[in-house]
Amino acid sequence: MGNKTSGQSNPPSTARVLRPAHSLAVLAEDNPLRRLPRAPDRRRSEVFTSRYEDRIIFYDCFWDAAGENILLIGPPPFNLAAQHDGATFTALPSGQVLTASRYRSRSTMLTVLSGAPSSTTEIRIAFADQQFTLPVQPNFAAELAGSRLMFTMSKNNALAWIETWARWHVEAHQVDTIIFFDNGSSNPDSVAVEACLAAVPGLKTLVMIDWPYRYGATDKGVIMHRFWAQFLQVSAMNLVLRRFGGMAEGILNCDVDELVALPATGTVFDLLRTSDIGYAHLAGTWVETHTGATAFPPEQRSHFAYTHVDRTFLSRLSPAKWVIDPKKSWLQAPDVFAYMHDVKHPPSGTKPVRGKFWHFKGINSNWKSKRRIDLEPNWFRHGEPADLLAARDFFTKRTTK
Repeated sequence: MGNKTSGQSNPPSTARVLRPAHSLAVLAEDNPLRRLPRAPDRRRSEVFTSRYEDRIIFYDCFWDAAGENILLIGPPPFNLAAQHDGATFTALPSGQVLTASRYRSRSTMLTVLSGAPSSTTEIRIAFADQQFTLPVQPNFAAELAGSRLMFTMSKNNALAWIETWARWHVEAHQVDTIIFFDNGSSNPDSVAVEACLAAVPGLKTLVMIDWPYRYGATDKGVIMHRFWAQFLQVSAMNLVLRRFGGMAEGILNCDVDELVALPATGTVFDLLRTSDIGYAHLAGTWVETHTGATAFPPEQRSHFAYTHVDRTFLSRLSPAKWVIDPKKSWLQAPDVFAYMHDVKHPPSGTKPVRGKFWHFKGINSNWKSKRRIDLEPNWFRHGEPADLLAARDFFTKRTTK
C-alpha cells in the first residue's frame, strides 16, 4: 500500500469509557414560542416538519478550554433572534450578570459568556418568558490532550459495521480516542455500542454521548443549502471542537459508513502535519453495493465485503470530509464552524492538504435513501481499485493475528 506504519496489531484492551453529561435548554411544550424554519411560508413535507427542531435553545453549556468563558452551543436563532438578544445570563452562586457575545452560522450558534467567576457551577437564563438553570459542564480538552481523536454521530448502525469502522482507524491511523454521539439508538442500543467499542484493541478512550434529539431533514423548500436544518449534527461537530478536542493532536471527522484511506506514508495524522494551517481535506469515493458471492446478511458484512467503484469520476465522487489540528489559532476563533464537509473560514489564500476516504453505500440502513441495494457488478462500468483491495488485505492481516 506504500504505507510505512509498522509493528504488530494492538494488544487486546478495554478502553476507558467517559459518559459526560450535557446541559439542555428546551422551550416548554405549553410555551407557544417556537423556532420557525427559513422561509416559513413555504410548503414543507410532513417528514421535514416531524424532524425539524423548533424547541431546543441550547444543546450544551460548558467552560471553554482556558476556564475563562462559558460557552453555549445550540441551533441558530432565526425568528428567535430578538429573544436571544434580550436574554439575560446570571452566574450562580455569585449572582454575577454575564456578558453574552453571539457567533452565528447557517446551522448552529455559539454564545460566549464572559465575566463568570471561577466558582460558577450553574447559570440562570431568562429567555423571553421562560427561565432555565443549567449546570456548567467541565471542558475535557486537557484530559484528551495529544489524542488522535475521531468522532461520529450514529443511530441503529449494526455492531459489525461499528467494530470494523473503529478497528480500521485504530489499526491503520492509530486513532486512540473516539467520541460517539448516539442519536437515540434502540437496535443496538448505546450500551451494546459502548461494549463493542470499548473492546476494540488499542483504543484508549471512548467518549459516549447520549444525543437523542431531532436530527433534521433535507429541506426541499429552499434552493440553496438544503441541509441547513441539521442543527444537531453541526452543533455536535462544534461541541467536539470546543469542549473535547481543543488540545488533541488531530480531530478526524468520519462516519461509520466511511473508512479513511492510508496516505503514501504514515497515517492521516501524519498527512495533517504537512499542512501549515492544520487542515487536511479528504476527498470521498463511493463504493458500490456489489458483494460477489458472500452469504452474510448486510448487517454482518464488513466494509471490505464491498470493493467495486464506478469508473466514471462524477459517479464515484462523494462529498468531502476533513481532519484538523485544533491547536491552530484560526480554529480557536469563535466565528469558525465545523460542518459535515468542510470547516468554515480558513485563513484566506491558503489551501488544505489532500487525502482520501471511501464511502460505502452498503454500510447503511437506508434511513435517508435507498443506498443499500445488492447489485451485480457491471464489468464495463465498475472496477476494483488496487488501493481498496490493498486496504482490505492490510485490515485482514492486522485483525486475524
